[in-house]
Amino acid sequence: MCIEEAWASDERAAEALRKLGIRARPDAPYLAVLGRDRDILAALRTRDEVIFGISPPGVDAKLAVAPLDVLGAVLRSGRCEVVEVPRLTAASGRARLTAVNEIAVFPRRSATLMSYSVRVGGVHLFSDVADGVLVATPLGSTAYARSAGGPVMLLGTRAVEIVPVNSTSRRPPAVAPLEAEVEIADIYSASPVEVIADGAARVAAEDFERGYRRVGRPNGRCRPD
Repeated sequence: MCIEEAWASDERAAEALRKLGIRARPDAPYLAVLGRDRDILAALRTRDEVIFGISPPGVDAKLAVAPLDVLGAVLRSGRCEVVEVPRLTAASGRARLTAVNEIAVFPRRSATLMSYSVRVGGVHLFSDVADGVLVATPLGSTAYARSAGGPVMLLGTRAVEIVPVNSTSRRPPAVAPLEAEVEIADIYSASPVEVIADGAARVAAEDFERGYRRVGRPNGRCRPD
C-alpha cells in the first residue's frame, strides 16, 4: 500500500479510508477527498497536504486517483507518484483569488466584448478585443483553456498560458514563465468586468484598483496525486 496514513476531508472520505484499511491521522501528509472535480479543486486551492481524490460510484472525476471501487487495487500496486501543481493568485488591493486551473477575466454580461492589454514582467506583450482572457496552469490547460484554443501543457511544465477567448483579431495564445507576473491591464467593456477563479469564486471589477487585474504569480504549491 503506497499510502499507509491519511486524513479525510469529511465523513464520507473517512469511511472510504476505513474500508481501505488506511489509518486516519490528522497530521498525516495526505488528505483524502471523496467527490467530484469541484470538490478536489477546492481542496487543491486551500490545503497544503498531498491531495488524493477519490471518485464515488457513478461519478467520473477527472482529478481523482481512481474510482472508489478500484482504489484499493491501485494503492496496493505501489505505483503512486506525487505531482506538483502550481496555484495562481489574482491580486490587487485587498482582493485575492486563488486558482489551480485558471484565472479568467470576463465581462459580467455574456456576449459582450472587452478590450485589454497583457503585460508579462512589466513588458507589454499584446493588446486585444475579445470575449475575455484566461491565464491557465498546465493542469488547467486541458480544461477551459483547451476549449478556447490553448495548447495542452504537460504536468510539470513551469509555465502558464494566456489564452484570448474569441479574439476579434484571432490573437493566438501565449506562454509565459511560471514565475513571471502577468498583468491584464487597460480593460474597457460596456459591462462590469469580473475576475473568476476556477469557474467558482469571482470578484467584481470594483474590488480592484486602477482598473486592471493582476494574475499569475504562484503563491505556493499543491500536490495532487
